[in-house]
Amino acid sequence: MNQDYAVNANIELFIRKNLPQIQDAETITDEFQTFWEGEKHKAIIELSEEEKLDAKGLEKLIGDYLFTEKPPLTDDVLGVLSYRPGLKEKKIVAKRITEKILDFVDTFVSGMEYAA
Repeated sequence: MNQDYAVNANIELFIRKNLPQIQDAETITDEFQTFWEGEKHKAIIELSEEEKLDAKGLEKLIGDYLFTEKPPLTDDVLGVLSYRPGLKEKKIVAKRITEKILDFVDTFVSGMEYAA
């Protein structure tokens, strides 16, 4: 998914669903931060379920990527899977998941910087 599109879609969702409920304009930033964290958590759960990953392991991969600024290693990605892909599938599966992790970071970490 395109980072700008995902960020804009989340901002629009916040505006539609949350903004009308906010009484004090000074709390908008805090409310948006809470909303963004909730969307980030939902995205981790969704990715975990979609790719059959351990959610805590996925969070660790994301944290390690943010710390090292290096994409996760194939073996590390395969290590958080709840199943063992066949030999021919390993590289394909790891690459797909790695791309999704990078997209997640672009949207929910870099995107937050963009939105701020």
